[in-house]
Amino acid sequence: EIAGRMDHILRTPKRLRPAVSNRSTGGTTPLFTLLLASLCSFRRHFDHINGS
Repeated sequence: EIAGRMDHILRTPKRLRPAVSNRSTGGTTPLFTLLLASLCSFRRHFDHINGS
């Protein structure tokens, strides 16, 4: 579910800002979360291109 939410948030940049603010208040580091999310999305994106 986390990966799905990350991917969905990345696809909708407008929701990215509120998600980061919510995560920061939660106590987690936004930059670290964004890094993991971006890496995961990039992997899926490249895999999708290579697969098609």
